Amino acid sequence: MIRQYWLEKLKKYRRKSSPYPIAIRINCYSKLVSNNPFIIRGPGEYEIADCFIKGISTFHDNKNGSLRGKNTIYSIEMDGINLAHLGDLGHKLTDDQISSLNGIDILMLPVGGFYTIDYKTASEIVAQIEPSVVIPMHIRMKI
Repeated sequence: MIRQYWLEKLKKYRRKSSPYPIAIRINCYSKLVSNNPFIIRGPGEYEIADCFIKGISTFHDNKNGSLRGKNTIYSIEMDGINLAHLGDLGHKLTDDQISSLNGIDILMLPVGGFYTIDYKTASEIVAQIEPSVVIPMHIRMKI
């Protein structure tokens, strides 16, 4: 989730009460984080300082990963806020996956429809999760 362009901007927002930078390993961007970050590399449950992170296994396509491989959804709980980043999700969520995302305040999900879910599927997922804030990602626009 940390990209080179934003790294310098993010440094000024780093919480003084938490000495642990956290990097979720996506496309090797964790190498951009200094101070020996806590690396998260996939599904599972992680806790560092006052931050709880859950990785939920999904796929990057609607063919059980046979076209584009696996994807991990990350649910991040910190300071009373629950955020979910659906990554490059390529399919509708199962009931178990929806249940794992109960109580999400901020939902980041792809809507581009090319290598990920389209806006119709994204809309269904938003209705199932019912977050307070939705941040669309991977938007494909014609210029």
